[in-house]
Amino acid sequence: TRNRNHWEEISPMPVAWGTKDRAVIASAEKAVSDRQWKKLEGLVGRVEEVSASKRRMIEL
Repeated sequence: TRNRNHWEEISPMPVAWGTKDRAVIASAEKAVSDRQWKKLEGLVGRVEEVSASKRRMIEL
């Protein structure tokens, strides 16, 4: 953060929520390495755990 006295919060969301441009979405998908996609695919089963958490976020 720019201000050390305050924390800023981010809310991750899918790129497709921000654009319908297929080229932008394809570019974003290519920016994620195969290793990262595999890790994400392995975590899909934890969606219920995320949904049950206070802020719908868990530490991976």
